[in-house]
Amino acid sequence: MIENLFISSDERGIVLNLSKFIPGLHIVSIEPGKERGRHIHKDQDEVICIIGKGAEIRLKEKDEEKIFRTTKQIEAFRIKKGVWHAIKNIGENPIYLVCFYI
Repeated sequence: MIENLFISSDERGIVLNLSKFIPGLHIVSIEPGKERGRHIHKDQDEVICIIGKGAEIRLKEKDEEKIFRTTKQIEAFRIKKGVWHAIKNIGENPIYLVCFYI
């Protein structure tokens, strides 16, 4: 009738992994001053919808590094496969990510 879903948490926030139902879908929170990511997807792009102001997105491909900062309440990005990425909360409140692979 009801099933508990896998939720993990640490000082950075929570991760709700819904990949069992929709491949690659996960919902993440990031606490102020904390960072998530620091990884690469070799075989697929990742779409990240960021809810809440104050995210810093760091991207690195080969020797080129770029940093973007969100300014709107909701923004979405497509990160190409092979691009290293990390997201840091530089705001004062938690931010939330809805992420999936394409």
